[in-house]
Amino acid sequence: MPLVAPFETFFGVQHDRDVLLRLELDGRSGWRGVPVWCGGMVETGLGRAANMALAALPGFTLPGDISASDRFYRRDIVTEPFVPDDGHIAVPTGPGLGVEVDEDALAAVTVHRKTVPLPG
Repeated sequence: MPLVAPFETFFGVQHDRDVLLRLELDGRSGWRGVPVWCGGMVETGLGRAANMALAALPGFTLPGDISASDRFYRRDIVTEPFVPDDGHIAVPTGPGLGVEVDEDALAAVTVHRKTVPLPG
């Protein structure tokens, strides 16, 4: 039975990094010899990029089900849609999650906005 890596579909990946550190992935065979899998469903491009970064790490030995952007959205909230090439989608290589937010697309689907000040 493979280990399914949990992924919270929010903007940060710190939670996933912490999960991976707790799992102690060995980089060869998953978690203590158990194959590891990460996939997604209806994430936006931000969540999809985080899923891809996670699934591309050593130790994730089973293919994921990370799909193309247009499978669920006519217009994603990232500037470059995820498009398969021969059944594969390239992991973004830019800074952070590797994708750029399409501010106009995000504004078009935003229903509420709140600014939270940083402590300190």
